[in-house]
Amino acid sequence: MMALEDAINERLDKVFSITVCAFAKLFVKLSKEDQETLTVALQKGIATRTLVESLAKEGYKIGNETLNSHRYGRCRCPKA
Repeated sequence: MMALEDAINERLDKVFSITVCAFAKLFVKLSKEDQETLTVALQKGIATRTLVESLAKEGYKIGNETLNSHRYGRCRCPKA
């Protein structure tokens, strides 16, 4: 039974990897608390450079344009 679950999860991981941008991939690696903090910062309009530098300080590498593309809906993430 676990083999099937593992196979399904592996497939879902591949689909996720193909359908979302680098920022979304980074976002899901963050703790729930950090996800909430970053979401609020994005909603408040905190400067991209500030967010990118803060993420880098915590060991997460993401570019300004990548974050901006996600922020403004120009990335490959599914649109609601």
